[in-house]
Amino acid sequence: MSAQPQPMVPFQGGPPYHQPATLEEVRTLWIGDLPYWADESYLNSWFTHTGEVLSIKVIRNKITGQPEGYGFVEFTSHAVAERILQSYNGTQIPETELNFRLNWASFGIGERRPDAGPEHSIFVGDLAPDVTDYLLQETFRVHYP
Repeated sequence: MSAQPQPMVPFQGGPPYHQPATLEEVRTLWIGDLPYWADESYLNSWFTHTGEVLSIKVIRNKITGQPEGYGFVEFTSHAVAERILQSYNGTQIPETELNFRLNWASFGIGERRPDAGPEHSIFVGDLAPDVTDYLLQETFRVHYP
């Protein structure tokens, strides 16, 4: 028996997920290195004081249904997400020995050039804390220009 995919959990009666067309419209952050027991309610407790959370989704293993250690938090605006990213990233998660690991969620952003051909993406996880976006891009660019 396989677990069903978990939907984005809306908070405060927010609308369903907003599909950004430009980088300035991105209002969702990726959050990683979560404790194995962290779920949507727990993540909401970290950000509820902002009053700006629209939805939270913790990604789960399709077979076991257990959290995979990362998820997405959607805020009401790009500015709010930017503020959270700048103020939380790298700081200690309350009641844990872990630090917040946040980044922009880039899925679905219309950045492609018209002549770029089909777009393919993969998720790369469990990276060392010193791996930057640039280092990751350059690593793949060598083989996939």
